[in-house]
Order: sequence, then structure tokens, then C-alpha cells
Amino acid sequence: MTFEPFLGAGGFAGTTAVVSMEYMDFNIKKHPGKYKGQSVLILEGPLTRTTLTEFEDVVRAEKAAALIVDLSAVPYVDSDGLGSILKAHISCAKSGRQLALAAVPPRLRTLLKVTGVEQMITTFSTVKEAQTRLHKKKKK
Repeated sequence: MTFEPFLGAGGFAGTTAVVSMEYMDFNIKKHPGKYKGQSVLILEGPLTRTTLTEFEDVVRAEKAAALIVDLSAVPYVDSDGLGSILKAHISCAKSGRQLALAAVPPRLRTLLKVTGVEQMITTFSTVKEAQTRLHKKKKK
């Protein structure tokens, strides 16, 4: 795994964790959210047994009060990857932080619904919506 700098949407600077796999790359880009205390992780590639360690390491290292995980570029998640998402949710909850999933593809949304995970983890249609709604929720 390597970390490379990148300039994200809106001019946000961040880092990318790059994991090369034989058939598909897995990348995690991280940048500050729109509001203070937010961080956005953009996952690119499948979240599976072979890539979940990097995801868990990045989540564990993140200290933002609100962590938004953009799944728009995740083609599929296996059972280990789903467990990793749940582990991230529990870790954030235990430390008083929020975890939200954004831009969940239809295939993954079905998986979350069938497994009941959809009822446990907050999801939003877009990263922008997640940032705004989590900010408003924090203000209450």
C-alpha cells in the first residue's frame, strides 16, 4: 500500500491509499468534509477480504467527528467487506463519532437492505447531502 497526494473536488487536498490487486485496484482517497469535524473517504474498487485491511487501517486512523464513506465507485462488497463496514460503524459509535455511507450503488444498497445493515448505518444519496445533514444534526 502506498499513499499519494491528490487534489479533490472543491480544491480539497488529501491523500490516497493505493492497493494494487491482480484484477482490480482498490484506492481510498481522503479529504476534509465541507464542514469542520467532517472527513470524507472515497473508496474506489471492490471492498473484499483482500482490501479490507487498508479500509480498516484508514478508518482506525481517522479522528474526525463525522466520517462519510463515499461508495459510488465500489462495484461490489463481499461478506468480509460488509463486516468491515459494520466494524467501522461500531468503532465510530464507541468513540462518539458518526459514520455515514454516501452514494451507495444499487447492488450494494440491496445487500445492505437484505442483511439488515441499512437499518443500522445512516446512508445518504450523495456526499453533499451527507455533509449538510450531518452538520445540521450536529448543531441540534
